[in-house]
Amino acid sequence: MVDFIQPTAKACYANREPGAGVGTLAVRMLAAIGQPLKPGQAVVELGSGKCHFARYAASVCGCSIYAVDIAPSTINRLVELAVEGNRILPLHLDVSVNPLPLATDSIDAAVCTETIEHLSNPYFAVAEVKRVLKDGAPFAVTFPMPEALIGYGPGRHAYVYPGFLLGHSFELFMRQLFFKQVEHIVFAERIACYVFSNYKGPAVRDVFDVVASDVDGSEVYGCLDG
Repeated sequence: MVDFIQPTAKACYANREPGAGVGTLAVRMLAAIGQPLKPGQAVVELGSGKCHFARYAASVCGCSIYAVDIAPSTINRLVELAVEGNRILPLHLDVSVNPLPLATDSIDAAVCTETIEHLSNPYFAVAEVKRVLKDGAPFAVTFPMPEALIGYGPGRHAYVYPGFLLGHSFELFMRQLFFKQVEHIVFAERIACYVFSNYKGPAVRDVFDVVASDVDGSEVYGCLDG
């Protein structure tokens, strides 16, 4: 647990400066685990929203950002930021059904903040992130916790598949895709924040093959322990 993250993130929310919000929390979590964003790195972001993270990572951290979003308004804003000289390449696509137009093992870090709960096919999206990420590269993920926010109306949040984000379900989901959990915090008692390390070493198998063959999970995923 990294104690300094939460008050710093609260300040980011209050200031609303470039990079404000959960995107900056992801940046700080990556720095806290010893894998900070660095100039020249290639980073993919799933769901750019208000573009805070893309602008911050490009202008402050000096990264090249592949910013993915399905909303035309977000893509237009990303284009504006790119024209201003930022290292941002907008990618207008649905990550639930479209492969990322990026080479395998070409990306240094990935970020997905407040987006995974909206995806119709999170398995496909995360599998694509795994493909393009280098071995050992970090993947920061945040989402509103269903335990605190599920429902409709003021202060509530809708989920496509709320069950897979409850309790340890998400952690098991990521483990079965051979992502090793590195960090986990809960921000403001309502946002789950994770950093995973992409594992591409020996014994990696597709989760469907594992389920179909009823293989002992400890044999397959033991490489993620320790």
